[in-house]
Amino acid sequence: MSRGSIFVQPSKYTAHQVDNMDGKMMSLGLQGDRTHVPVTSMCFNQQGDLLFAGYGDGHYTVWDVQKASALKVITEHKAPVVHMLYLGQDTQVTRQFNVVSGDSKGVVKLIRFSVVPWLNRISYTKSMSSSALTTSSISSMMGTTVDEGVVIFITHQSALVAKVSPTVEVYAHIPRPDGVREGAMPYATWRCMSQSLGSSSENALVETSDKVSLLAVAWDREVQVAKLLKSELKVLEKWTLEYAAIGLAWLGDEMLAVLTLTAQLYLFAKDGSLIHQMSFSFDGFRGDDLISYHIYFTNASGNPEKAYHNSIAVRGATIYILGPDHLVVSRLLSWKERIEVLQKAGDWMGALNMAMTLYDGASPGVIDLPKNLDDIQRIVMPYLVELLQSYVGEVFSYISVACNNQNGELDQSDEIKEQYTRVGGVAIEFCVHIRRTDILFDDILSKFDDAHHKGSSLFYFWYYWS
Repeated sequence: MSRGSIFVQPSKYTAHQVDNMDGKMMSLGLQGDRTHVPVTSMCFNQQGDLLFAGYGDGHYTVWDVQKASALKVITEHKAPVVHMLYLGQDTQVTRQFNVVSGDSKGVVKLIRFSVVPWLNRISYTKSMSSSALTTSSISSMMGTTVDEGVVIFITHQSALVAKVSPTVEVYAHIPRPDGVREGAMPYATWRCMSQSLGSSSENALVETSDKVSLLAVAWDREVQVAKLLKSELKVLEKWTLEYAAIGLAWLGDEMLAVLTLTAQLYLFAKDGSLIHQMSFSFDGFRGDDLISYHIYFTNASGNPEKAYHNSIAVRGATIYILGPDHLVVSRLLSWKERIEVLQKAGDWMGALNMAMTLYDGASPGVIDLPKNLDDIQRIVMPYLVELLQSYVGEVFSYISVACNNQNGELDQSDEIKEQYTRVGGVAIEFCVHIRRTDILFDDILSKFDDAHHKGSSLFYFWYYWS
């Protein structure tokens, strides 16, 4: 990107496996005098066949990804285009949409595009300039979902949330949090979800439903989560990081990924509680070599500030971190993979506890299961039954080997009986928890009978039902 080339790698994605990137890589490169102008920002349209790329000389190009050709070159800016936002829902019949671009000097442009697919032609009209919004330098800019046209513009002093299409309407101002370093780069991310209103219980009928957008802003070490419902913005949570943030993105509706200067990746619940922490550094890459940045912004003293915008992206359960000459891909394990990791490590108790937590809908950081508890239990139930049967079979095999090696020693015989008793207790507790006591009588109890240790489990049967 620093030399003006964009590499596009087709990828087939599912939440249950690593991206399939076996497709042919293509290059989108400029011609003539702009050959080595660095790429400073990018965004796709909704369908993914158009790419809008901003460059360091102030222009941006509309690329036809499938044909690897430039459809249009827009020269509305006089400074590096550091922010690109696609707004709108285009179809194959009427392809009309808006694009918001922002440069390092604070100039913001909204341009409306019209595409004629069968002629491969694109036209545009200017709709808005930054004078309608702010005169300060825009440090960060991020839009909501494609059909809303709501954008947050963040300067060095405050953040402004406004709807920019079809007309400009300012929703809210957010002041810079106290204690934030002068010149610190802010980062923002949106997540749109449906909010059910008028429902007092989880399974009650939904009376009304409104779209609600969650906005997360990381400003130095301060993180804020706000809710935008219609035109009202309300701050829900605030918390402080140990180190300054350099990027953030929503993972599903309930989890926020935050990157820090110390190469740490934090996963937070939207209320600020920490779910997981890990390092995204690896051998051979340290400090500035780890994640890409630009220095087109300056602070109040005129000194350049590192900005890590456009360096983190999320698709489903996968996090992509862009470095100067590499791409780090991290993926959240699916609910089934999390159990299998514990199972393969021999931690059967951990695997069974994880399974019961999933059944209760209380496992944090899981984004590949539905929200409704009944749907969760219906999906995971067959696997939980299989997991229990595997556990009992595995332990019985181990006990069988131990029995063959005990040579009639009384102490070892008592220990084996205790192991059968322990397995019976675990199996019964698990079946009661997932409300499948039928498995005890249809399968588990018969295994004890075959092993001539039916009495080891009958005590627990009496304990649970007495």
